[in-house]
Amino acid sequence: MCRFLAYAGQRALCVADLVKKPRNSLINQSRTIGGERRRLNADGFGLGWYNPPLGPEPAVYRSIQPAWNNRNLDHFIEKTAASLFIAHIRASTVGLVGQVNCHPFNYGPYLFAHNGTLFHFDQLKRALLQQLPEHLFLSIEGTTDSECLFYLILSFLERPYSTLEGAVCQAIDWVQSQQETLGAEHYSCLNMVITDGESVVASRVSTKERGCYSLFVGRHPLTGGVIISSEIIGFHKRHWQEVPPQSLLTLNCQEEVWHLRPYENS
Repeated sequence: MCRFLAYAGQRALCVADLVKKPRNSLINQSRTIGGERRRLNADGFGLGWYNPPLGPEPAVYRSIQPAWNNRNLDHFIEKTAASLFIAHIRASTVGLVGQVNCHPFNYGPYLFAHNGTLFHFDQLKRALLQQLPEHLFLSIEGTTDSECLFYLILSFLERPYSTLEGAVCQAIDWVQSQQETLGAEHYSCLNMVITDGESVVASRVSTKERGCYSLFVGRHPLTGGVIISSEIIGFHKRHWQEVPPQSLLTLNCQEEVWHLRPYENS
């Protein structure tokens, strides 16, 4: 399985303060087998971050090198600070190892990362791609279920009166309805995080309520910014709250306040 974290706050934070320095940092997670992890996260690393004075679109760095053995990564995260970023370590399930298959994925102002799998994706892929308008279909570069899921969310976002949270829910609903027609053994783990640079939506959802991976939300003790993470990375436990299974989290980046609500299939 993959792991991710997101940081959002009014004050910029050095990326290394979350990705490298804590005792259970994302880099340390990538080379440790434990808890839910049954394999190393050795199939790539990605980071996306925003620099608003230079425009609304995020900067993105991806590499197929393991996070613990990437000297360029080790150097630049010590000198990069942002008030909003998403980082991801990959253990591939669907799609080969390659830069185009590393998270986070980006399109326009959006960043997206996924921890989980659309099981039996080969039976879902054609129907999913047929949901996409041509410009989104042609933007897909890789071969992962996660990237297709990202573009499915974007397709719902383009509908009138859509919201980021609503589009995430519609995408989960669509996957669940498709899998219900395929049989009891078909389900998906949908721990996701997506941002447009102003708000963040995360999910801890498993279709058919099977096998929810962990997800936590916390507050950085120095900056007050919000951290959404697959695992508790450090700091005292009082700074963290577990996101319940079958839940959605929404966050306004400027307000630094999160809201949790149950995911309910519509």
